[in-house]
Amino acid sequence: MSQLSESSELFVNCDEEVTSICKKLQQILTTVDTQEDKIFALKEAQSCIDSANENLKQMEVELQGFAKNIKDNLKEQFIMQKRKLEEMKKVYNQMKSKYESITSKDQLFGKDQQRQNLLKQQEKLYDQNMKIQDAKVVMYGLEKEANDIQINLHIQTNKIKGSIGKQQPIRDALSNSYTLIKTMQHRIRNNKLVLFVVCGIILFALLIIIFMHM
Repeated sequence: MSQLSESSELFVNCDEEVTSICKKLQQILTTVDTQEDKIFALKEAQSCIDSANENLKQMEVELQGFAKNIKDNLKEQFIMQKRKLEEMKKVYNQMKSKYESITSKDQLFGKDQQRQNLLKQQEKLYDQNMKIQDAKVVMYGLEKEANDIQINLHIQTNKIKGSIGKQQPIRDALSNSYTLIKTMQHRIRNNKLVLFVVCGIILFALLIIIFMHM
């Protein structure tokens, strides 16, 4: 570590980063069998490998700027990290090959399953289409009945309007009769009044004549 402390800070940071990434990669590879989404775990492992390679490339670049005595010691650290990563890459490639094969079979099965699901969906669509056609027939029948009812209502309305038109002269005649009756009643009242006046005058005249002969 004393020699590492004399190296560039970037080399040390990259070395520590590779160590951290390798630990994470080791954890992923040892638990990938228990992961529900194995493909996602393998993609995460590939991301770790790519990140570690980038850091190793940077470490290799940094080595070129050191003195020979420091360079030799740091190179051993670099080679050790690189070998560790290579071993993990082998394990990763084995798992990738294994699960890609399984995934391919699952995909083939999945395609058959998708085909079956598609057929089922087509059957459902056919059934729904037939139901829609039946509903259209029913709606056509209901629409025809509604049109017939509307036509009948129109005919009945015209008949009622005709009846009302025929009743109008009767109403006018009744109105005229009512007016005539009112006029006659008024005349009768006037005649009665005249009759009462005449009778009163005659009665008054008789009374005067009777008093004169007494």
